[in-house]
Amino acid sequence: MALYLLIDTSNKDYLYLATFDSSGKTASKNISIGYKYSEKIVVEVDGFLVESGNNLDDLTGIIAVEGPGRFSAIRSGVSVANALAWSLDVPVLPISSENRDESALKAVRNNRKRKFSRAILPVYDQEPNISKPNNK
Repeated sequence: MALYLLIDTSNKDYLYLATFDSSGKTASKNISIGYKYSEKIVVEVDGFLVESGNNLDDLTGIIAVEGPGRFSAIRSGVSVANALAWSLDVPVLPISSENRDESALKAVRNNRKRKFSRAILPVYDQEPNISKPNNK
């Protein structure tokens, strides 16, 4: 049976992970992560899969919320989704944060890809807040 991992980093307070098959959501977890997405996301994904009785080899696809959301959080989530999909040679499917679970299930049911074909890109809700260089 097809099993997809959903990675949602669009919320500023927590990381949302879920697994879906064609019948619906099979497991989910909200993880308080604060501003440490880039440090903790891979460990949290691995822990979630173990807790739900799965491992990376069970996945037939990755779903990622492409935005909108905070620059670093969305970038981290989309990067991890792309890297996992590429390394497992499974499709990566983008969804919006709006109606997340319904969109994920629809993506699972409508997906016809079986292998990694292209990376997805993040969608930001504002320009990144990056300081300008000091010109002396």
